[in-house]
Amino acid sequence: VLLCTEGAEQGETLLVEAPAFLTDGEHVGAQYEDFRVLPGPRQDEILGSFFCPVESKSRRIADFRALAAQAPLKEQERDRFLKFAVIMHVNSVQCAPVLEDGSGADPRFRGRAGLFTTACKASHSCVPNAIWHTRGQDGTRVLRSVAQISKGEEVSITYLLEEDLLRPRRVRRAMLSETYEFTCQCARCSSEYDDRRAFPCLKSGCKGCHMVRDDNGASPCSVCDGALAAKILAKFIQEERQQRNTLDYIDGVLDSGQHIDVSAKMLSLKPIHQAHCHARDIARLQYELHMQLGSLPEVVRDWEVIASSWSHTALPCLRAMAMDLEKLGDMLVRNNEIQRAAETYTRALAAHTVPQEPLNPYVLCCLRKLAATRLQLPSSSPSTLEKESTVVLCGLAAAGLIGAVGRAGAFKGGRYAVHLPGRSVKAKPENLQVALPVVETPEPGLLVMMHSLTSAAGQTLNGLFGTVSGVSGDRIAVQLERHGAKMIRQANLVALPALADSLREGGVGRPDDAS
Repeated sequence: VLLCTEGAEQGETLLVEAPAFLTDGEHVGAQYEDFRVLPGPRQDEILGSFFCPVESKSRRIADFRALAAQAPLKEQERDRFLKFAVIMHVNSVQCAPVLEDGSGADPRFRGRAGLFTTACKASHSCVPNAIWHTRGQDGTRVLRSVAQISKGEEVSITYLLEEDLLRPRRVRRAMLSETYEFTCQCARCSSEYDDRRAFPCLKSGCKGCHMVRDDNGASPCSVCDGALAAKILAKFIQEERQQRNTLDYIDGVLDSGQHIDVSAKMLSLKPIHQAHCHARDIARLQYELHMQLGSLPEVVRDWEVIASSWSHTALPCLRAMAMDLEKLGDMLVRNNEIQRAAETYTRALAAHTVPQEPLNPYVLCCLRKLAATRLQLPSSSPSTLEKESTVVLCGLAAAGLIGAVGRAGAFKGGRYAVHLPGRSVKAKPENLQVALPVVETPEPGLLVMMHSLTSAAGQTLNGLFGTVSGVSGDRIAVQLERHGAKMIRQANLVALPALADSLREGGVGRPDDAS
């Protein structure tokens, strides 16, 4: 059990811990060889510090007992191997850091696992108040609050994948029992009704729903408080069972690679209710089909359902929620729905900044996407410009001018003259963002834009946003979207402080409207 020694608000760092043991071994035998390199007292400390149910009757731990019995080790060493294998199975966590461009986990460390003396003491909850992630290649673990935590309150994380928290209670409990040998009794699992089994209220005009118990009893409507007739409830339960069978059949066909056309079955599926767990499963299948068909509007619609599935639960801001929102923003950009994309990226950024630190690559990646999208829109709060101010063009119909950097000239007839390299244009105040030259050593994470690069390769980078990741002499390491890290001269960078401030003005919090 891990307790919060001081009260914490949402989005605070609770703990930063180096691993007690870190291994890149691909299997338990290789991991044990790494473990044996440690000094004997350190090995003993680790073997005595973690939950280790060696007598468990679970199939996986029984496999470890059989493996230990066959290992070419002395009897005492076999006991240590068994304890180590069980500890790693029950307590270790993946420690692959995020790539600097925020595109995912670093594949070089995909098999890396670690043990953490303090962080691993956090208990599980299906509605956690904290989340942890890996910072850097040394495996450092960061524990962050995703909800307000009172002094002395237990700190809880999820032992499941975050997406699995959207599964029904029965499935979550089975997954936890299989791996961790306990039946979850968290507030969500102990509730009378399962919040992932929702049936619609049939009262005319009512938008509420009925939640269902594991014994298939239904709650009163969440809005009108009406009851669901037993006959209707039985019909819904039968429909739920048939739908689950169909989903499992389709998954089986797709996983096995059988040449059976299940597209008609996929398209015929309709969720019982948007808050029901099947809604996300159905939307994901239909999304994959529509992606193959190249039906972009339908792809957007499907992912809207997937992203909104988090809003039907009491779950706090989690990384998976933020990633779903960010992916929806990506699809809206592809579908040329720029205003909606900017709104969605704004919600995604707010969600990202709760479980993750400000300089986390996922946060900075979303920030860059939001900045690039907002630059395609007119400014919502245009500034009065001084003559010769450095400005960036934004929100213009002529896409080739968006991101161009120039100097403001005279204001006449509601437009500024803007002097660009080799030409001049006229622009309304809402089509200009004030830019500042980067004259001092920039801080990591600063949002910057490239301009006036003259080489053939450099010209493709002009007008793109990046975030500062380091400094080397007179060049700045800038992380770009889809272009990796580039070393750029300071003179070719500008900062857009008003834009950067507006991007973060939403602060942290749970984005209630994910659609």
